[in-house]
Amino acid sequence: MTDTYPYMVSNNKLGPIFEKIKTAARPSKFTNEFLKTIGFTSSNDRAVIPLLRRLGFITDDGTPTAAYDKLKDSTQHKHIIGERMRDLYSDLYTVDEYSRRF
Repeated sequence: MTDTYPYMVSNNKLGPIFEKIKTAARPSKFTNEFLKTIGFTSSNDRAVIPLLRRLGFITDDGTPTAAYDKLKDSTQHKHIIGERMRDLYSDLYTVDEYSRRF
């Protein structure tokens, strides 16, 4: 794990981005241009790409992974997001056992 955690200046778009991922066609690469095509044009929205990368939804070059495909499945998307968040931020859960409740 690296010393820094990915973050977004404004997280109010995370929910809508994940919802749009469910309905949008799977891109060959998840890029800034793809974000624009699904309606997220703000420069602040671009911060979702490093987050998706660190969560394992896309590779370093932006290629969607098998975990990305689970985001498109309405029966699995919440579970896979939670699982990936717990993995990425596992150090924080070690520091504060109660952070798991959030």
